[in-house]
Amino acid sequence: MNSNKSIEQLVHSFMSEELEKCHIIKDALIEAVASKEIASKVVLLLKDCLITCQSEQEIGNKGFYKEVSNPELVVIILEILHKCFKTGADLAPVIVHIAHILYIDKRESDKSKIELYIQFCAAAILDLVISSEISFSQEVIGLILADVYRSDKLTEEYMCDIYCKLAEQGVNISSKIKSLLTTLHNEGTLVLMKNSLLALWAAVRGGCFDTKIPNSDNTYNLWLWHLVTKCVWKLKPKYEEVIKLGAVGCLIETAIRYPQTRFLILECMEKWGIREPKRPRTVFKRDLVQLFSYCRENPGITCLPSNIQIGKRGIMYT
Repeated sequence: MNSNKSIEQLVHSFMSEELEKCHIIKDALIEAVASKEIASKVVLLLKDCLITCQSEQEIGNKGFYKEVSNPELVVIILEILHKCFKTGADLAPVIVHIAHILYIDKRESDKSKIELYIQFCAAAILDLVISSEISFSQEVIGLILADVYRSDKLTEEYMCDIYCKLAEQGVNISSKIKSLLTTLHNEGTLVLMKNSLLALWAAVRGGCFDTKIPNSDNTYNLWLWHLVTKCVWKLKPKYEEVIKLGAVGCLIETAIRYPQTRFLILECMEKWGIREPKRPRTVFKRDLVQLFSYCRENPGITCLPSNIQIGKRGIMYT
């Protein structure tokens, strides 16, 4: 079992065995992956299997496969690769192949459960890799930042975390600002809200809002008022502490980098009942005091468009 020959036999048998036997082989391989050396060898062998599963399929104009041959087998391969990375293997040989199945290029309603699970597994692996401070190639980054829609919130949790890590590595994620703001607005799971907030915060730190919008004379500064209103709303007592901490941190960074947001932050907090704590004993309340302090310092003019008003129940178009 532990010899190179037996591992090669196990991997190659994937392509010829029935699905039920493939699950048995998967368990045997996961058990055999006990060292970095073995794990690295399995990664190289599984690369050929992954390529075979994709070789006859068409790639759409966004860089993703429209179909996946033998999706059940692909899931098994991804699960083994996950174990290989946890054991210390370098997934560089297969990263781009995983990125190409990060999204199945068809309507969400037409995707099977196994196809949605493939997207989830691919996102989970890429998140695990980038969380280990490993940088991706430009091809992989392009696939990650592609303009696609995913309905599965658990997959989006991983994607938002990947966007955050990319921004922290200096990658411009401005193309995801709109979708991150939409995700934050729609809320979803607690983790999804937190990860979208952290990604937006990283985008502010990285200056992504200063990027020119394609085919426009404007920059993503146009979305600053959306960022402010959505983050101030998340300061309300009904939200979990982790969400309020992410929101106030993002607002502090925004107020420092973009002074034109300070007046709007103060206006939203006044209208929506966010009061300055008199005895700040928690990290959140101390940060909130700091936010008030920054915003009162030369608040200037508002970045709110003239056709928008702030009311007690939210924003209103005039």
